[in-house]
Amino acid sequence: MESVGVANFLFMILGFVITAQAQDCAPPDGGPNRVLVDADIGLTVFPEQSKATFSCVAGYTASGGSKFVICAGGTWSVLTLTCERKSCGSPGELHNGDIKYVDGDVLFGHTITFTCNKGYNLVGSSKNGMHCEAKGWNGRLPTCEVVTCLPPPDLTNGRFSDVKESYNFGELVTYKCDGALILNGSVTLTCSENETFMPDPPTCIKVQCENIENARRIGGAPPPYGYKHHVTFKCNPGHGNEETHHLDCGLDSQWLPALPKCERVTPTDGPNGSGTTWWQSWWFILLAIITCVAITACGCRYFGCLSFIKNKKGYRGYSGNVAAKDEEGEL
Repeated sequence: MESVGVANFLFMILGFVITAQAQDCAPPDGGPNRVLVDADIGLTVFPEQSKATFSCVAGYTASGGSKFVICAGGTWSVLTLTCERKSCGSPGELHNGDIKYVDGDVLFGHTITFTCNKGYNLVGSSKNGMHCEAKGWNGRLPTCEVVTCLPPPDLTNGRFSDVKESYNFGELVTYKCDGALILNGSVTLTCSENETFMPDPPTCIKVQCENIENARRIGGAPPPYGYKHHVTFKCNPGHGNEETHHLDCGLDSQWLPALPKCERVTPTDGPNGSGTTWWQSWWFILLAIITCVAITACGCRYFGCLSFIKNKKGYRGYSGNVAAKDEEGEL
């Protein structure tokens, strides 16, 4: 009887041990970037020795390890599945532009942006950038299209070439004035990146510098004087100094350097710097007096002026008796 009792006791202990080892498991935790597959997601209890299967989350792909774990004694085995980000691969080549990899790579969750070269514009729904998603890039690569300009303004009294309906970035037009008019401004305009021609269009103007009065031309272009005409001249005698002047006709119809004046010169200073004219100077007055005296003296000598004076005033060695004798002799 004692042996039966001992055997029952041992069976009871073994039953408790087996019961303690065969415990169910709660749903396992996969950790970062790993989730249970759809078949296991709805289970709340996993029996002893059952398996749970994991997969990588969206945007990640399995790179090694086992995707299964086993419930043993209420505890799950270690999950060795490793997951890494998916790569969206190269987005392609952006002609006439550049791609900037904001995060330095093309992996899931990363972003790329775009810029075009000068003279080109980004066109497309993804021009603001694209993101690498679980299924790849979330858009199509944009394009860089060349900037175009409408024809430039017409030129009054002139024209430009070549004439077209539109112009691409960097293309030039050349302006030219009609007749003898001069182009004031840039000869060429360029289609710029802001879709307009630069710089501002020129104008056609008439350039004619004034004649040089009281002067004689000794070299250079004859009148009328147009733009960039060069003239060498001197003032006429009595109209300024005898220096040689060199002038160029400027775009504003003014001589460069400034036109000197050839004005008539009037003597205003005597030899002593007194500020009197030459006929008011003392030497001229003295000379005039001496000349008058000399003329008077010479005239009297030859025309009897002194004899007349002697008869009126008297003269040494002369007496009235002499006159009486003469009168008597005549009688």
